[in-house]
Amino acid sequence: MDPTLETNPTSIPTKKTNYLGLLYGVLLSAIIFLAIGPFISRFDPLWGIVLTEIIAIATPAIYLRNRYTAVARSAMNGREVVLLTLALFPVILVVNGLFLEGLSRFFLLENQNLDILRAQTPLWKQLLTLAILPAFMEESFFRGVLCEQFSKRNPLGAVFFSAFIFAVFHFQWQNSLAPFLFGLVLGYIYLYGGLKASIFSHFLYNFCSILFVRFISDSWVVSFSKWPWVVRAGGVKNVMTAILLIGSALGITMILRKSMKRPLPGGGAVIRKKEWIPTIALVLVYVVKMVV
Repeated sequence: MDPTLETNPTSIPTKKTNYLGLLYGVLLSAIIFLAIGPFISRFDPLWGIVLTEIIAIATPAIYLRNRYTAVARSAMNGREVVLLTLALFPVILVVNGLFLEGLSRFFLLENQNLDILRAQTPLWKQLLTLAILPAFMEESFFRGVLCEQFSKRNPLGAVFFSAFIFAVFHFQWQNSLAPFLFGLVLGYIYLYGGLKASIFSHFLYNFCSILFVRFISDSWVVSFSKWPWVVRAGGVKNVMTAILLIGSALGITMILRKSMKRPLPGGGAVIRKKEWIPTIALVLVYVVKMVV
């Protein structure tokens, strides 16, 4: 495709961005998120997540998106979005599994999100509160605001930075690497496909995660382990590992091919001068939350 026919992933500033104020806003959102989240979630964990994100993430996103104009992006079609998302899924499962195995040697891991997914909750409720609504709210904030505005300085750096902030906002050791890796692909999809594309990708990934956790149960594993070819292969663990490794190899190949087709340009420094203050403060909030 002629590059001139594609949407340029570099935003054209139409209104000067107050990056320092934006980052202090992100820091404030994180503090509000941590302050109200545990209290609201006591009444209903799933709707508590939604209400917390409405207050701490969606509301700032609406205000900031109205304040700063975003560039329309439509170079990436829906098929490519689906392929990239599904290609990433086994990669994250494998890499995150290795990460958690190493992390468990130093920390006692309590994955609250996994406990929520395994709870006896109607599937429609999980899809609405953990897949559909978070996809809209989180993408509007992390990609529609952060990645969009910082891409004016450095598109590639904006993808990494927005993915980093996205991971920090999960505020759990065990839920940091997977969101970061997923955030990289979401940022890439956003800069070439726009907000609708990144929202759909986010929903699709969460949808796959919910189905994977919900239906890969202990009873299923027991039944699967009795299949003759599974027994010959050495058990469920060996078979699942082989499937995920093959899926990861195919996924990495797919992602690399797509990224080489549409490379993201670089630019100047993403964070400058006093902007490091709220950025470091956000990291300190994350660390304090983890150790307290």
